[in-house]
Amino acid sequence: MLTMIMTDKKKMDKRGGAGMNAKEYLKQLQKMDVMIKQRQQEKDELRTMLGSISSFDYAKDRVQTSRASDAHYVKIIEKITEIEEGIGHLITEYLEKKHEMIGQIQKLKNDKHIEVLYKRYIEFKRIEDIAEEMNYTYPYAISLHGNALKEFEKENDGYF
Repeated sequence: MLTMIMTDKKKMDKRGGAGMNAKEYLKQLQKMDVMIKQRQQEKDELRTMLGSISSFDYAKDRVQTSRASDAHYVKIIEKITEIEEGIGHLITEYLEKKHEMIGQIQKLKNDKHIEVLYKRYIEFKRIEDIAEEMNYTYPYAISLHGNALKEFEKENDGYF
């Protein structure tokens, strides 16, 4: 599924980073998070739809035993099952990628760089919020973020 996570249609190798810069690489996690949430929403919509399909009235006399209304239930249940399996795979990939990225971030030597990259790309916080949390001005937080990305690329040389 990581092959689905591409930026500007650039092919990625199995490590997930070929042809990317640090920022593009680190943003993959947030994209995966969005994909998982969208699939969960799709599953929830199908479950709602499943509950809204009118149930069969067994009190009515029936001449034939075919149950066309059951086909809708079956198709929806099959789709829900398929989506749940896909979500499971996406979550597994997400957790593996998150673990990998945390390790790469924690290899940095500057503690401030570790903190800003962790907050931005693991916790998905905005630079404005990070600046406030770390008691920095917004321009300083932007500069710190840029320097952190440079250190990340240097420390993970050959990964991009």
